[in-house]
Amino acid sequence: MKRTFRANGTSFKVELEKCRAKRAKTLLASSQLSIKEIGESVGLLDQPTFHRSFKRWTGLTPGEFRNRNRNVTPADR
Repeated sequence: MKRTFRANGTSFKVELEKCRAKRAKTLLASSQLSIKEIGESVGLLDQPTFHRSFKRWTGLTPGEFRNRNRNVTPADR
């Protein structure tokens, strides 16, 4: 498995982060779950860690992202 990631110029960690970011963005824009619940659902159980990670992924805090992307269709994101 490691060779496959390496052959594609990536790693498991990078791909995991991409999946977490995509799922978190979807949940923030389309659900009523709390930010804490969303962090937990993407595997980041500590809220400060989720905030730091999300800001690194998007340049926005989870709250800022949610406010900007509520009721935006997936095609608009």
